[in-house]
Amino acid sequence: MSGLRDRLLGGWRLADWGLTDGAEEDKFLPPLGFVGDCSGFLIYSPSGAMSAMLSRKNRPVFKDSSLDGGTVQERADAFATIVSYAGMFEIDEKTSTVTHVVECSTVPHLVGQRMRRICIFEGNRLKLDTPSMIIGGVSRVSYIAWEKI
Repeated sequence: MSGLRDRLLGGWRLADWGLTDGAEEDKFLPPLGFVGDCSGFLIYSPSGAMSAMLSRKNRPVFKDSSLDGGTVQERADAFATIVSYAGMFEIDEKTSTVTHVVECSTVPHLVGQRMRRICIFEGNRLKLDTPSMIIGGVSRVSYIAWEKI
């Protein structure tokens, strides 16, 4: 069997996303909506770089169609419908975890964070469990499942 790093390398597409308060029966709506309303990609490179992006589908375009344009409201709406970050990743084979070391992000307070994820493989799927994160001011347990591209 390949090591964790080898299994992670490559591209992944969003397959599922869920939030709970720790009890499996209490599920909450993820910040960007249900998985059918979202898309996302996760990439791990052989050099140790990683990138993750989650976005609502069918986001409105800016009326002026420019990269640096948009009204204040259009930009606020665009920011509210995407989460993206990139940096380096570290592997712990013994605990089957990957840590995302965030260097840039659409969410400024994620920069400098070390985001530990528990890796669970099921066929061509990778489920990343998050022990705890603050969403809506409340600590939640989260998972995101990805399918290998």
